[in-house]
Amino acid sequence: MLQYQMHRRNATLSRFTLALLAAWSFLATLLVHTTHWTEVSAQGTPLEQSNLLLLPLGDTTIELLSHTVNVAVSVGGDRSLRLDIAASYRFHNPKTAEATLLLQVNTPSTDAPAALRLPDALALESGGEMLPLQPTGNGLQQTTQLQFGPDARRSLLLRYSLLFATAELPAFVYPASALDIWPGRVGSWRVTLNFADAGSGLLAADNWLAAEPEGWSYNGSRLQWLSENDFPAEPLRWQVIHPAIWQEIQSRRQAIRQQPATADFRALGDLYRRLYDRAGHQVGVTDTNLERFYAQALSAYRDGLAFAEQTGVPPQERASFHQALAALYRSRSIGADGKIDFAYAQWMSAEAEAALALLPATATAERSEVSGWLADGLRMQARQAQQRKDWPAALALLERLAALPDSPVDLGALAEERRLLLLEQALQFLGQGNQEAALALAGSTLALDDLLPAAAERTIFARWELTLTIRPDDLILSGAAPALAGRTEEARRLVEQLSLAWAAVQPQPGTAQIHFDGTRALVTLAGVALGDRLALVQATPQNTHWALLRTLLVNADAEIETTAHLIWQRTSLRHSLDLRPVADQWLGIAASLERESLAGDSPVAAEARIRKELRALAQRQEAERWQKLARESRVQIELAASAQTEPAASRVWSVQPSDPPQPLAYVSQTISPLRLLLAIALAMAAIFVLAGILWLLL
Repeated sequence: MLQYQMHRRNATLSRFTLALLAAWSFLATLLVHTTHWTEVSAQGTPLEQSNLLLLPLGDTTIELLSHTVNVAVSVGGDRSLRLDIAASYRFHNPKTAEATLLLQVNTPSTDAPAALRLPDALALESGGEMLPLQPTGNGLQQTTQLQFGPDARRSLLLRYSLLFATAELPAFVYPASALDIWPGRVGSWRVTLNFADAGSGLLAADNWLAAEPEGWSYNGSRLQWLSENDFPAEPLRWQVIHPAIWQEIQSRRQAIRQQPATADFRALGDLYRRLYDRAGHQVGVTDTNLERFYAQALSAYRDGLAFAEQTGVPPQERASFHQALAALYRSRSIGADGKIDFAYAQWMSAEAEAALALLPATATAERSEVSGWLADGLRMQARQAQQRKDWPAALALLERLAALPDSPVDLGALAEERRLLLLEQALQFLGQGNQEAALALAGSTLALDDLLPAAAERTIFARWELTLTIRPDDLILSGAAPALAGRTEEARRLVEQLSLAWAAVQPQPGTAQIHFDGTRALVTLAGVALGDRLALVQATPQNTHWALLRTLLVNADAEIETTAHLIWQRTSLRHSLDLRPVADQWLGIAASLERESLAGDSPVAAEARIRKELRALAQRQEAERWQKLARESRVQIELAASAQTEPAASRVWSVQPSDPPQPLAYVSQTISPLRLLLAIALAMAAIFVLAGILWLLL
């Protein structure tokens, strides 16, 4: 089979090739017509029509000098739209030798729909004589050939008719730029549409949807593009609302103005809805016209609903407007890109709910359809609430879904979805550090205790704030540890257990007390010797909660050295405290929890995934609490020479558990009262002795 491509390179065809082409075209004619009518009869609907162009078949040197198109636009008695097209082409052979032009009548492949049929009354004329056209079987392609003498000019007239009987938005689309394939440059071109609607107004400018590109003129009965420049890159387009539909729209509008009825409002809205649906699927319709039809349909339905409510029509008539509005909103709830417009989903749900409230129980088909729309809208809104992590709103929407009469949803699947939402909400509460709310929300459904770290890995206190005062004759340890929110009862229980254990080994003399005031554990220890402190350490449980307290009880003693010189007394206190083992315990638990939170692959099942995330989140939060405990706990160490020492005569250090050990030393030099009294007595005795010696000498 010979195939021809449209391009500008020059070539010649032999007579033998032409003969083969003619023979093949004749044989293909029967196949084309047979296939064409088979398709039409099988589909039961007419195929689309398209404008045709004269294009070179293969390479040629023939130039296109000018091109004019006259279109007679008329409306038939059945209100069908008819376009009778006469396209004139003037060609020139610039060579000094004869030339043969192979022509094809075809539609540009880029604009051709999947299925087309030849326009009516197709004919090609040259000098008043009809030229034979041979179908090739390749779409609408028809071929012929012409002979040109040297420097010869010839005019061809291509005639055909386009009939739009049922198309809602018929359009005249003329891709003139496809003619740029001809060699040379076109000198001038003109496209004219002459309107003959017998004064009906069905083709008036207020019915036009498009007249593009710019540069046209209009005098009330003729639309024309005229230029001596190149063909426009975009196709010339003139588009209207089908005359039959436009006439019905005008009739409904007039009826509403003169004597309104709900049927007219509904019919007008349905007409605009029909145009809106068609515009959304037809190539070339602008977004402006699409939005125009939507707004007009919306206005007609809303005006009809307001009129129905004012006039007190039966509920079922009012329900029809709510149903129409719900269907209109539904058409915009999901965009062409598949994204959900949640505003339209919400409006659809509201209108569907209003329609259900008015539809009688006997209207089973309508109620079933509207219930499905309402269920779709509620599901879309529930999805939006889940995306916002607004779990209460999502749960409320699921409750509304379950409460629908004759619910079109699977209640079992809905219950499972609700349970998963509870897990998601518990995950959110845990993320906010609110374990009590998570437990109260789902209770045994969550089994949240199984997701929390083990009791030994859960910290009870937020921080420790202790003061250790060391004097030569005394040792005082005091301070507090606030309990974490939500763990006060556990803290109370642990403190009470320790208090009972200390009471069993209460030192004599001295004081060792610990109690819980409702929010904090308060520790007071004073005047307790080392042996008694070791007994307290033995009574203290060996767990991480009391690790800091046990370390201080063991390492509270300081090295005390006292020396005297004359009346001066020098007191030296040296202390070394290493709290890093305590910090290592706390941070070790935190590191272990973080490792566990990252271990394992994410499950595929939704519930297993959420439960794993819950456990991982609980572990990370617990790790943060241990890290914060090590970071914010403080021990204040004060070294003083005696209880009566002024603050200026003591020294204070603030130590964190993670600080490296450092030697703490304080040296105090004071006058010894005993040595001062002895010195005074010796001085007085010396004075009396000296006075006695002087008296004897006198």
